[in-house]
Amino acid sequence: MATANKSSKSSTKKASPEARSPVKVKKAPKTFLRFGEKSEDGRQQVIIRDVTFFWVKCDPDNPVEPFGTLQWECQIRFPEERNDDCAQVIKESWMKECQEEEWAGWTQVNLSKRAELKGGGSAKPIIVLDADGEPLNPKIVGNGSTGHVRVFCRDYQTKSPKGKILREGTAVDLHGIKIMELEEYTGGSGGLDFDE
Repeated sequence: MATANKSSKSSTKKASPEARSPVKVKKAPKTFLRFGEKSEDGRQQVIIRDVTFFWVKCDPDNPVEPFGTLQWECQIRFPEERNDDCAQVIKESWMKECQEEEWAGWTQVNLSKRAELKGGGSAKPIIVLDADGEPLNPKIVGNGSTGHVRVFCRDYQTKSPKGKILREGTAVDLHGIKIMELEEYTGGSGGLDFDE
């Protein structure tokens, strides 16, 4: 399905071959994770820096519904040597080894946010910005774009009617994306033309 997300070079910002190529990255940056202060409701903002984006589906007007729940989502990829750092935020079970040969040694993580609030109503859409901090149309963010992602982490517990803790953990919600180098998605039919 790779042809479904056809990318072309943007006229403004584009990802260099060095940024896109998985074999070029040697060391994780010291600032791979940036932690914000915890809010009164227990949420903590975390920025995961220098990731490669795939399958960005954050159109405010068109959330996707892969499992019966409307949501916005994206996939991030980073070199596997960053896994230990990322495990501070993301469950290890969520981190999967990339299967494509050209991405050997890289990890992928799917992030999402519900588009509907549990109590009813619409949630705030994902903030998508360009390198200058200006709003960016999420529909043009193609596979291979690079940048930073902002998530909110919050601890949760699920209890039985008698108060017994049935499940607990940390939920991670996608909140914002900043594209530093854009691989522009142009859509199209994979280069085929009915008139040819």
